[in-house]
Amino acid sequence: MYELGYWLNIESKLEEELEKIKKILTKYEAEIILEESPKKRNLSYSIKKQTLGYFGYLVFKLEKNENLEKINKELKNISRILRFLIIKRKSVPLKEKLTEINN
Repeated sequence: MYELGYWLNIESKLEEELEKIKKILTKYEAEIILEESPKKRNLSYSIKKQTLGYFGYLVFKLEKNENLEKINKELKNISRILRFLIIKRKSVPLKEKLTEINN
């Protein structure tokens, strides 16, 4: 289980950029568990001369850990992404647990 946090350029077309990110994840057999839509926020410090950006994140499962490096490489090629970080999660997100309990 992994979490991808990302900052998008303020001039980004959100749906288009988000679709690119999801396409890369699914290309490498990642299963998206949870998605938090990007929201406009102030950056703590400027990144590529930007002081505002859109922050969002995705939680996903990945069976083949070797695909993580490929995902990283492709995300670096998306010019509208100011920064991103992928971390390994130990547990299922709370929203996901609530969904399981209600079913």
